[in-house]
Amino acid sequence: MATALGVELELDRRPASFNDAVDVIIRGEADLAVCKLSRTLNRARVIRYSQPYARLSHGLIANRVRFAALLGTRKIETVIRKFDGRMGVIAKSSFAEFARRNFPNAKLVEFASWGHVLDGVRSGDVDAAYRDEFEIKRVLLDDPSLTLVARSVTLTDLTDTIGIGIAPGASHLAAYVDTFLALTDRSNALSADEILRHYKLAEKPA
Repeated sequence: MATALGVELELDRRPASFNDAVDVIIRGEADLAVCKLSRTLNRARVIRYSQPYARLSHGLIANRVRFAALLGTRKIETVIRKFDGRMGVIAKSSFAEFARRNFPNAKLVEFASWGHVLDGVRSGDVDAAYRDEFEIKRVLLDDPSLTLVARSVTLTDLTDTIGIGIAPGASHLAAYVDTFLALTDRSNALSADEILRHYKLAEKPA
């Protein structure tokens, strides 16, 4: 995109979280946030978004023993729909926001990072962790031993749309980003499996 615009690309890797990336945009220290940024209503109040370049189902990664206790004799659909167990999320993340809306009966436990959330699943401190299906599939791909203590559940009726964050006053740039995505065949939003295929190819030694 920088090449197409005829400008030099400058990367700012200081943000330690997605909300930090949003704050950098708000302060005018960057023009775009390209960082697998979930589109949420709260963020849309303060920044612009491009059209989605990825659509990911929501998912849970659950401690097998704790989740089995929650299930009992009930159907899994019933337990998930009325989930009232301990649910781990990354603090101040999009999924903390989604959890409050989609699982109002859950007892939310907020952790500083995704790694800490997964530690909570392993130890049984939480019954399940909530994030997008890509991150859940990726962690199980990277650490197959996790399947010994955890299972994944994809929530196909809930979707996380990923877009590029844009400075709030940059209407022309926002239109340009959408045009760029459309004219470079990136307007067909990627699925989790498509992103994982790219991820696995990138991980292969040269």
